[in-house]
Amino acid sequence: MDRTIIRPDGLPEPLGPCVPAVLDGCRYQPEISGMSGRDPATGRLREGVETQTRQALENMAAVLADVGWIRQEVVRARVCLTDMGDYGP
Repeated sequence: MDRTIIRPDGLPEPLGPCVPAVLDGCRYQPEISGMSGRDPATGRLREGVETQTRQALENMAAVLADVGWIRQEVVRARVCLTDMGDYGP
């Protein structure tokens, strides 16, 4: 099975054993992983959960743009919180 690893310029390196995205040769559908709220310019985590969430979505948009997709084409997203106190309106 052909797989293409996607690493857009300007994104911080993932913190774990993952890559920003993979294109599976059987279907043209990017699998995106490991998006964090780190600032691409500094590599540092932004302050506050809202700012981190916005940054993670901007990082995801950069990956999508690299493969010719837009956020409106995303079907599902999984968000992991380390503090359930951050969950809510």
